[in-house]
Order: sequence, then C-alpha cells, then structure tokens
Amino acid sequence: MSTEHLNTENTSTESSEINESMLSFVELNEKDKNKADTAKPRRIRRRTLNLILTSAGTVLVAIILLVVMLLDKHAPTTGGGDTTPSDTTVETPKITLLNKAGDEETKGTPMKQIDIQNKDGSYTIRYDDTTKLYHIVGYEDIYLDTEMLLTLRTHAETIEAIEQIQDASNLAAFGLDAPQATATITYTDDSTARLFLGNTTPSENGYYGQLEGTDGVYIFESDTVSLFRFRSTAFVHTALSAPPSVKPDDKNGKSLLKEVTFSGTAHPIPLVMRRSYYNDSEELTYFSYIITAPYTRCTTDAVSNSLSQVQAIMADQALILHPTAADKEKMGFNNPLIDIKFTMAVETEEESESTPNDSTGSSAVDKNDTPKIYYNSIDYHIIVGSVDENGNYIAMVDGIDVIFLVSKESYGFFLDRTYQNSVNDFLFFKSIEDLGSVSFKLNNSSYTFNLEHYPEKEEPDDKLKVTMDNKTYSTEDFRELYQLLMGLKRYGTPEKEPTSEVPLEIALYDAEGELYLGAKYYNTSGSLCTVETSEGELFTTRWSDVAFFIQQVDNYLNGRNVLLST
Repeated sequence: MSTEHLNTENTSTESSEINESMLSFVELNEKDKNKADTAKPRRIRRRTLNLILTSAGTVLVAIILLVVMLLDKHAPTTGGGDTTPSDTTVETPKITLLNKAGDEETKGTPMKQIDIQNKDGSYTIRYDDTTKLYHIVGYEDIYLDTEMLLTLRTHAETIEAIEQIQDASNLAAFGLDAPQATATITYTDDSTARLFLGNTTPSENGYYGQLEGTDGVYIFESDTVSLFRFRSTAFVHTALSAPPSVKPDDKNGKSLLKEVTFSGTAHPIPLVMRRSYYNDSEELTYFSYIITAPYTRCTTDAVSNSLSQVQAIMADQALILHPTAADKEKMGFNNPLIDIKFTMAVETEEESESTPNDSTGSSAVDKNDTPKIYYNSIDYHIIVGSVDENGNYIAMVDGIDVIFLVSKESYGFFLDRTYQNSVNDFLFFKSIEDLGSVSFKLNNSSYTFNLEHYPEKEEPDDKLKVTMDNKTYSTEDFRELYQLLMGLKRYGTPEKEPTSEVPLEIALYDAEGELYLGAKYYNTSGSLCTVETSEGELFTTRWSDVAFFIQQVDNYLNGRNVLLST
C-alpha cells in the first residue's frame, strides 16, 4: 500500500543501539521541558515600582532592588570555590552569532545538511535535490515532520544567544569540556558552523553553549537549541492514516471510516463493522455502523458516533526506524495483539459528475433513505504488537518501516474496540411489521402466533391481526408483549457453557416463514440467565427480566392484560 498520501514531507532514522528505555516518551518529555524552559522570571510592574518608590521607604527599597539584581547576574568563579554558574533574571537583547537565513530578496543560504551528535547517538539530516525533501541519511524511505524540520532549520540558519558569560575560562563549569550535544551545520554555500551544547542553566531556562569560531560561552534559549539534543526518531512524521480528500465541488461529501476488521490475539474471532447499506434489513439501517461478524448485530449509538470520528491516526512518537526481526519479535509483532484492516472513504449523498460510480464505489442509505455514494477509498493496515506499561500501543502500519507508539488516551476508543463493547444491549430489533410469526416455548409447551399485516389500514391495531389455532388474540397486548421481548437486554459474558433447564425459548420468523432469530434462556443462577441464540452466540441477561416476561406471556395466553412494568 502506498503511503505517500500520509505525508507531504520528509523522513528520519536512528543508528544508535535501542535499549530498554526505548518505549519511554523521550521526545515528549523534552518538549514538555522546553515549555518550562521558556518561562521567564516575573518582572516588577512599572506601576508597582512607582508606588514603591513614592513610599516612605524609597531609598531603602531601591538599594534592595539594586542588590538583588547584582546578585542575580551570572558570575561563575574560577577559583577553588563553587563553580556552578547562576542565571540572570534581566532580559537582554538577543545576540546574533550567525545569520544564514537572509531576507525575502536574498533568500540566504539555507541549511543543506546537519550532523547531530548527542547522548542518543549520531545522525545526519540532508537535503535531497531530487526529492526536494530532507531525509535522515540511511533512512530515505521515511518521511520527516515538516514542522519539526522548519523549527530545526530556523535555529540552524540563525544562531542566537540571549547572554554572553563574562568569565568563561572554566569550561567544565558549563559542561563544555565534554559537550552533551554537537550540531555541525552545512549551508548551501558550503560554509559550515559547529555549535557545542553543555549543561542547562541553574534556572533550567536555557543551555550553555559555544559556537565554534566565536569568543566565550553563551546562554541559548531552550527553544532554540533543544532539537539538537533530540534523537533522530523525534523528526519522523507520525501519521499512520489520513482522511481521503473531498472533491472541491462535492458540497455533501465527508471523509469517514467505511469498514474495519479487527483480528489478532485480542480477537480470536474477527470483529467486522461497516457503514450500513441500502440492502440491509430495515432495523440495521437505523444505525450508522453495524456489526457483520461474528454475528450480524446492531451497534450502540455511542459506538456509531465514535467510529464516525475516526480520521487521521497520529502516533505520539517513532520508536525504532527500520526495526530488525529481533526488534519486531521483542515488541510482539510475531503474534500481534491487534490486527486492524480498515477503509477510509468519502461518503456523499448523491452521484454527480464529480463523484463517478467507479468500480470502488458502493451505495448505502441512512435512516432517511438518502442514497450514499463512496469514492476515494484508501485501505490501511495497522498492527499492534503489544502495549506498554501504560496501555499505549506499540504499532506498525503497512508501507512505513517504523515501530511507533500510539496513545491509548487518544485512540483507545478505536483500537480497543471489541464485540462485547460494540454490540447493542438489545438482541431483537426486527420490526413487528416484518415478521410472519412469533413462537414461545415455556413450561415445555410451545405457542406460535401468526401475524397478518394490513398496511393499508389507518388504525395501528387494524394493521395487525394475531391468531393461534384459529383463535384471534389482542393486537394491542401483543404489541406490548413484543415491546417487552425487544427490551430483554444483554448483561454480560457467561463464564461457561449452559447446561441447566430452559424456562423460555423465543423464535422469530419472517414473512416467508424463515427463521430470523431464535434464543434459549437458561436458568443459570438466581440472578442471571444465559442466552444462547440460534446462531450460537452466548451472553447473559437478568433473570428478573426473563421471569417477568414469562409471566406476561402467560397473561397474554390466558386473556389477562400484558403489563409493561411491575
């Protein structure tokens, strides 16, 4: 499957050895840290200062403020005392050490290549004249994140500091005797610059650094140099799927999830869901999404709504580029937890010249029977090998040779989808107008009610005639009985196969006499019944609801009123 639609950007790689911490949120932690790094000390408001200076203690306060400012300036010692530098709290104009960006007319000399070396290893990002993209050398097949690259270029083409250290004779005091990160930048004019980064400042709002060829040590804002400390995987584009594009003249079109199949160890029996189609039975078309395997069932409204929200799936970060067979085995991909194949498409209400009904199109209807046409279908295949200690997904997608980490918080609503948490609580949805007969078996006796429909009649009770053994029964009470039947809700999953007695059996037949759906209700415990459908599905329901329903069937058989509640 081509993945070009996922990116209009570039790619990246990692050559350092992957250790046990490779599942940690390294880049996220660094980004959060960067946010904190940008926080500036609070300055005294001018109005407040005026009030202070006009008070009785003007001279004293002014002296105190002056002392505080002097003490807060950087003054690292070089003698035998404490050599840990301190931060300045006074904002000063930025010091431009190098400017290759140019302006709109000159265009400058952009970054052609950057070689980064830090605690996570070494890698090179280079511009490719053929693809017109930046790539990590050795991983040219992997797209890189455009915004990350733009930020990287901005701070590589214009190198600015916020302060120069006056006494920089002791490089060890700043961590520059053995730099934590080195960035060697080559520009399109073939000139180079090399930046060395040392320790964070005491207030953690920046880093000490040196630009080769310039004098002294400088403080650089975290936002301007932190990317040089990132591992290569931080630059990888993290899109696992993208919505298809809607044609410009299609005013009704919207991209959405058309169908999805879940398999893997979490799904011993595959789960299949899709948009409802025009040729589905009427009860299924009331729902945007239906289950077609392991059983044809309705979903809940909440599930339909959540599936409708599936668009682009973005990983939190790339973990391993070009993973080895050993990497994949360690991450669980030899026996994946979840295997997801899904199709995204544009759904529109009517066919037009802009939305041709090609071989990939199909039609569907919604609750209002509005015709649906699909186009621009894209197939995806995401495999979740395992989850980490926080429940986040270790995933790969066809077409991208990268192992990603995907947030459970962001995509659990989709990736954690199972039959049990997707199926509607109610088993019976068939409209009574579509049934030919309904059969009950209780106390070892069977009762089959034949249903005759007269849709041309005006009154509801005149539209249906209920008979058994040539005897006519109350239409109103039968409708109420059928309402109770439809209200028998699933409760949970049984722990074992049922073997107890069956106090109730229900069977619904269509107008042609074919079995639509049947169910046996086993008396499993004092509070639960195990339900076994004619298709082999097992679930539990409350015995109190079943017992009440049995009583209402008995009432109906004996001419008593059917009650809808106790």
